[in-house]
Amino acid sequence: MARTHHERASIELMTIYQISKILGSSLDIHKTFREALNVLVSMMGWRRAAVLLMTDEGRLVGQCAVGYSREEAQRLEFAVGEGIVGRVYASGLQMVVPDIAHEPLFLNRTGGLDQAPADQIGYIATPIRADRRTLGVISMDRVVTDQHAVFDEDARLLAMVATLMGQNLLLHRSVSAEHERFTDEARRMAKALKP
Repeated sequence: MARTHHERASIELMTIYQISKILGSSLDIHKTFREALNVLVSMMGWRRAAVLLMTDEGRLVGQCAVGYSREEAQRLEFAVGEGIVGRVYASGLQMVVPDIAHEPLFLNRTGGLDQAPADQIGYIATPIRADRRTLGVISMDRVVTDQHAVFDEDARLLAMVATLMGQNLLLHRSVSAEHERFTDEARRMAKALKP
């Protein structure tokens, strides 16, 4: 049964509220991002979702994933510009794919297309941005039950979550850098005080 616009808006608002509470509860991004993805998948009826972040080695690697097996999650790795995720990261622009079976940029690295060959699977990837930089990508997919489905609402919701995650990442990195600075200063002072 299709949801009314009012029901959808109410569910989206509750989802954003829950996610903002989760992201504000801890600076442990592994834990909070995974919990946020769990809320997204369960409340929105999506199939799978993942967060990929840029590593120091210059690759986008899965930070956390919901709906993926452990083996599938380990294959969430892309070079900048590679596939949909790599292109979204490189361009800083969201990409909406109504049917991954007909999208050549969808690399099917985790076998998502093979799991439901009879279903049309829609896919959205959104850049996670903060401080005018792209830090990673959040992606989701879902079974398309309505051939005339409009992905605008899913895309808008995913963009809001990406914004919250970007702010959370920026805060996490700032606190980590400050902690590192204090630790270095404490070591330096302890060394200076030794006779």
